[in-house]
Amino acid sequence: MNEILITASLCFCALALVAHSVYTSRAATGKLARGGTNDVLDNRFLELNTGVPYCNRDIVQGCLILGQTGSGKTSGPLFTILRNAMQSGFGLTLLCAKPSDRADYLAMAKKTGREKDVIVIDQTAAHRLNFFDSFRMGAADEVTMARMMSQALDVFAEISSRSGAKSGGGDDQFWVNSYKRKAFVVILLLLLADEPVTPANILAVVHSLPRSPKDLTLASWKDKYCSHCLRTAFARCNADGRKESFRICDEYITLEICTLASKTRSIITAFLTGVLDVLSTGIASKVLASESTFNLADAIARNAIIIVDFPYSAWQQVGQFIAGGIKHLVEIEILKRSIKPETLPHLIGADEAANVLTEYDQTFISMSRQFRGTLVGRHALIDG
Repeated sequence: MNEILITASLCFCALALVAHSVYTSRAATGKLARGGTNDVLDNRFLELNTGVPYCNRDIVQGCLILGQTGSGKTSGPLFTILRNAMQSGFGLTLLCAKPSDRADYLAMAKKTGREKDVIVIDQTAAHRLNFFDSFRMGAADEVTMARMMSQALDVFAEISSRSGAKSGGGDDQFWVNSYKRKAFVVILLLLLADEPVTPANILAVVHSLPRSPKDLTLASWKDKYCSHCLRTAFARCNADGRKESFRICDEYITLEICTLASKTRSIITAFLTGVLDVLSTGIASKVLASESTFNLADAIARNAIIIVDFPYSAWQQVGQFIAGGIKHLVEIEILKRSIKPETLPHLIGADEAANVLTEYDQTFISMSRQFRGTLVGRHALIDG
């Protein structure tokens, strides 16, 4: 068997195996596979050569396509699933792994009459999604938003570590927890000071944090960005009763971080700056840290086809950051949407999936079925 299609509900745990003949199967007909229902999940997605119907309800459980190099994983099962998803009117987010993927996906969209639904995110930055703004919620307080934003940085930290980037503290949990706490406090400070939460501003605060208790008394430190944010946050929080939120930042900056040993502080900072350096410069900054050009929730609601054209083979870590970041935003939006019987699934297609998979995908896959989201990944098996 050259190909294995694994239907999954949690972290690609196998629930069913379908033979490689899936990619020679007939396309979706739109007819109901189960009678007496008006739910689009019961529509036939494709029909296997065995005659067994594969419904939309099955595809939203997620798929992992595995096979040896050159066995036809992409041109066979993956492209069949993507074509049928387009024909069925699904929304899709497609992450390009190779430079040729964009042309293949656009050709599929044209052939299935979906050209007008396409949004291409590429190096022109004509279409952009601000990563941190996606976590701003009207009813949420700053502490909650800061926690969500800092946790989202873990997506990039995982990708960074997978691509070979190292930090001085290794993977010890102390350093990981310390970096996460630092990210949370810095982001919270920016929110309380009503400053834009961008990778560049996070770095600016990090690089201007006091290095000793003495720094707090120096006029030179009081002119720095961190001090400016601290004073602004104090004034705003003191005026509207958010003193407890401010206290978190104040105690960390004036009592904790400035008393750490220089080496300890440097290692913690290295964890954070390693991620932010990529996000705060170049095309990654334009795509993920500039003003958004479209509303992602609206795009998902209208079943748009989002093509992320930063193939990992060409863009390497930058491509992984952009594709992984957008995938994360799409997953979060899928899990927030309201579902009706006529709501069509949204499919995330990830060729060479290991480049962009993160721990959050486990959370997404465990809940995505009820929100009609699905993650379809393809990766090569390696002998030995």
